Amino acid sequence: MDHKERREDAYNQQSMDEQRFEALEREYERQQSVKQHVCAVCSNTCFFDTAKPTRPGQVYSEAGIRELSISGLCEHCFDEITRPPDEDDDE
Repeated sequence: MDHKERREDAYNQQSMDEQRFEALEREYERQQSVKQHVCAVCSNTCFFDTAKPTRPGQVYSEAGIRELSISGLCEHCFDEITRPPDEDDDE
């Protein structure tokens, strides 16, 4: 491996490390912005987690973080409240 290839490999590794750090930083910011809230419906302290199925208090997307700051509802409860009724419920 010549000097130029080693330099490119080092640059690529640094770039990947920076991307991982930025992703971790974004995740930390999401966690911090969510955990200071309590859902107005389920009364659970909110937390950010992308796991499915969702649980009371869970926020799993950027849209959910915004909704939490607007309505005070965790994304789980917001989804439950705004879910369209099943056709069977109309009968």
